[in-house]
Amino acid sequence: MLHGPSQYRRCRGIGSLVGAVIIAVILLAIIGFFIAIMDLINSYTETVMQLTGERATTSLLAGGVTGYWLEIGSNLYIHLESRHPETILVTSLTVVWDDTSYTIVDRNNGSLAALDISATLTSPTGSTTTVDNFPIPLGPGYTLDITLNGYAAGRDAVTVSLTLSASPVVAVIPLKNYYDIYPNVTQFTANVNTITSLYAELNATSLDWTQTWLGTLTAYHQQQGIGIIDADKVYVFGEVVSGTYKSLSNADKDLYVVEGIQTIVVDNFTLSQNNLIYAIDFEGSDPFAGGEWSTRGGTWIWRDDIGYGGTAGIGQIDNNAVGGIADGYEVIAFPTINTIPNKPFYMMVHVYAETGFDDLVLYESNTGYAYCYTLDADGNDIEIWRYYGRWGRLGVINNEITAYTWYTSLAYYDPNTGYMKFTVIDEAKNVWVLEVTDDTIFPDSFAVGTYEGTAIFDNLIVSLANPRFLNITVLLDGVSVGSGWIVELYDGNGNLIASNTTNADGIAVLDVTWRPIIHGAYLLIYDNNGVLVDRVDASFYLGTDKMYGGNAYTVNLVTGYRTRVTVSSVVPAGLQLLSVGAKYTILANVSGTLRLYFYNWTSDVWQPVGIYSVGAGDYIDVRKSYPVNSGIMNTANNTVSLRIVFETTSGPSSISIDMENAIYEYLVTSTFQALLVAVGGSSRIDLYSFTANGVIYEYSLNAYTMFDGSAAIAYDIYHNVVLLVNTTGVYAAKLKPDANFTLVATACSSLGRGVEVEAINTTNNSYLVVLRGGDSDEYCIVDLSTNTTIVAGSLSAYLNENIVLNVTYVYPASAHSEDQAEAYFLVYSLDRNTPIIINTSASSVGSWSIYTSKVPGGHSLGLTWTPSGLQLLLERGSLYLVNQWNTTRIPGLLDFIPWGPGDRLEYYNATHLLFVRADATREVWLIGIG
Repeated sequence: MLHGPSQYRRCRGIGSLVGAVIIAVILLAIIGFFIAIMDLINSYTETVMQLTGERATTSLLAGGVTGYWLEIGSNLYIHLESRHPETILVTSLTVVWDDTSYTIVDRNNGSLAALDISATLTSPTGSTTTVDNFPIPLGPGYTLDITLNGYAAGRDAVTVSLTLSASPVVAVIPLKNYYDIYPNVTQFTANVNTITSLYAELNATSLDWTQTWLGTLTAYHQQQGIGIIDADKVYVFGEVVSGTYKSLSNADKDLYVVEGIQTIVVDNFTLSQNNLIYAIDFEGSDPFAGGEWSTRGGTWIWRDDIGYGGTAGIGQIDNNAVGGIADGYEVIAFPTINTIPNKPFYMMVHVYAETGFDDLVLYESNTGYAYCYTLDADGNDIEIWRYYGRWGRLGVINNEITAYTWYTSLAYYDPNTGYMKFTVIDEAKNVWVLEVTDDTIFPDSFAVGTYEGTAIFDNLIVSLANPRFLNITVLLDGVSVGSGWIVELYDGNGNLIASNTTNADGIAVLDVTWRPIIHGAYLLIYDNNGVLVDRVDASFYLGTDKMYGGNAYTVNLVTGYRTRVTVSSVVPAGLQLLSVGAKYTILANVSGTLRLYFYNWTSDVWQPVGIYSVGAGDYIDVRKSYPVNSGIMNTANNTVSLRIVFETTSGPSSISIDMENAIYEYLVTSTFQALLVAVGGSSRIDLYSFTANGVIYEYSLNAYTMFDGSAAIAYDIYHNVVLLVNTTGVYAAKLKPDANFTLVATACSSLGRGVEVEAINTTNNSYLVVLRGGDSDEYCIVDLSTNTTIVAGSLSAYLNENIVLNVTYVYPASAHSEDQAEAYFLVYSLDRNTPIIINTSASSVGSWSIYTSKVPGGHSLGLTWTPSGLQLLLERGSLYLVNQWNTTRIPGLLDFIPWGPGDRLEYYNATHLLFVRADATREVWLIGIG
């Protein structure tokens, strides 16, 4: 059978199908191959990226951690610092030694202390933490110090490495030897004793900008003496004591046994009616700053000199003030705790009416509705206003007051009837009274305020009784003394506040309109014959030295016994006196009241020392001193007069007086080795002397300038004065407890932080060298004999080198030779990009030279002179010997870590340096140098 074309076509289709299948299989194989290849490439890429990332992280980790190792005797010291942005772990330590041995320490070793290894972490703020095992967390800015005690005995380290972990990366960091990092520093081979010991304690110092000076100086010191009794001026009840009082021959002490005479004395003094609601005279402190007072609107100030009579007060100083109550223009100041009673009361204040409306205000705290008792300083009127959605004037007295004048504003308000009375009094005692009635609003708070005006307010008092008056009732043996007795009220400065006679009920009404709050209050009571009966001190009987207008008080007098002894003594002439006083020891055989007095020769009054309650058989020891210029001593003859008054109601009494009489403090001078410490962050300069027992605090001076890096001190041994340089100029003061700094030169001053000063001298003159700081290169020199600036200029220009005193590059550090003929200063050379030390001398004042450029670091915490050369102490405790030819590191591990620009180094003697650690501690250390 013959096959046609269709058969042929069918066979060709089968072949094509088979070929397609084969091709598909081949393509699938190829695709599978490429998929496998792509998977391998992707996997490889991820691996490479991971390795690259880890390598980068490892590089970052290694680059962010620096350190070194150093052998000190038989110990190996390791120092590590982290600048890595995250906390990392120090997981192990490996040391290979030159004897082929090795030391590996990690978490498997447990306690480091058990291995005689110590490790300390120091935070960026300087706080330290002892760690005792690996791993050790090392945060950003932290340092780690590890000491392997005794491990280097008889061998040397070859390599030191630490393993660091910052998951998932682990890096091994090899450390360099210290001398590989500082190749210009040579190993010191001399016999140097680097043991440090705690030497003494200072008053607290400061981390930044503490200044010191150490050397031999002349200073004044306080001493005490005892006055000699003048036997002709010893009185009992005004009668001269006869020679039968044999103890008068004793210059130090007197013994009197005397009997009191019958008289009238105070039994007690009471507050019989307390009407006070609130009172403040604004003395002592700012009530706004302390939160005692608040404001609504306005610009309110407190000052201690703007009140009535130049005392403290508050003021509103903005004529256009808003933000207050009512329509917003009534700006007020008020006590934060503020309530008024639901019965009639008074409110009184002293007002200096300047401009606008100056008010006593009663208001509703939730609505701002108000009554205002107003002095209209612009219109010269006395007014009462009401705000109840809008302002309405309830009453007025026209054209009676004057602007810029003090007035007493006295408001009366009866909440039950709405009756209001406004009384205004001027200093000439003119009185105006305005009365209205309105019960529209119901105030619950009080305030002082202004409306489009300014004013000053003082002595605010709120009371249930009229605070213009203070009532004193006088009783004798429980019965009214009747009329004719005199009561005088004084303040603590001896100023007579008010006086009046008693009425038929024995009540003296005292007008205290202009002094309703009396500090240090006391009364003098005179009988109806004008004879002084007794003195009544509020503080002794009331528990407070204040008395208030509106209150009522009662004096209870009784028949009793009084003893009064007056003694005068003489202080030696020719002394530099600081203070004069007395010491008493008194013993009484009965209970009573003891008053002590000094005679004030300036004021011609007996000035009270104190008042004390004495029990039978009790010893009372009292010591009191006053400045010599306070009037306690008669400067014409150096006489001091003392008085003792003892009162009792228990019957005739005897008192024994064991008295050192007048005591006085005076100044003497001495020359000794001393340390001056100008405490950073304060205005205090402390003086210390050196004895066999250590550093002894003597006293402090107030420099009245802040030691913040822009002020510095020096001492002029030629003129025996301490020198202070600040942004105003040069000041000088003798070293004594009450020293006052005097401005001696204005042309030479500090320009800001980084100022450095040294006093240098020849055999016949002295000079102050000032590097002025403040990012400048300026200097000036003052001739201290004439207090004139003789040289001023640019260090860069003189040295032909670009010099800067910027504290970013170099901490201020200076030194002087032992004889103070040479001065040395650490500065920064921008040309060399390194610190250098420059010097000048008193023999060629104004001439400068570069002493050395071989300075290892700019952050010096102390520069001082020694016979072997300059000693330089850097941050973290590296100590160097620096001379003109090389820089030598002194090996040794200090027991402290110097930290900031307030740490100071001074030359103590040929074998020791003195280090002041100024990190808010009190430490002084001696560093052995030979």
